[in-house]
Amino acid sequence: MKSEKNCFADSTFLIDLAKGVKEAKSIRKKAKIISTSKLCVYELAKFSGFDLDKVDENKTEHLELGDIRKAGDIYRELRRKGEMINQIDILIASQAIKRDKKLLTADSDFKKIEEVETRFYREI
Repeated sequence: MKSEKNCFADSTFLIDLAKGVKEAKSIRKKAKIISTSKLCVYELAKFSGFDLDKVDENKTEHLELGDIRKAGDIYRELRRKGEMINQIDILIASQAIKRDKKLLTADSDFKKIEEVETRFYREI
């Protein structure tokens, strides 16, 4: 089981943290390091009210070739099972897997990816 001290945040977690959602704030207090994907930053940029200046560039991860390979594996497996999800979520999951980090999310679509270890802090 991966530690919640060093986690990878999905955009749902970041949005909830910005909104002051109690569960997200509690996890943030306990976690030592929370990083995220540049893809999550893109998802946040789609919302006009989100202040991107609050994003710590040092804690955002670029997609690497290994992440893309893993995402391709996940995509093929989900397609084979008939359980497709948002492609950005597949890429985010692949980044968490490749970095051996627990994914913080409220998005139940990640339950379809067996290999990613997730911390669902609330249901949406």
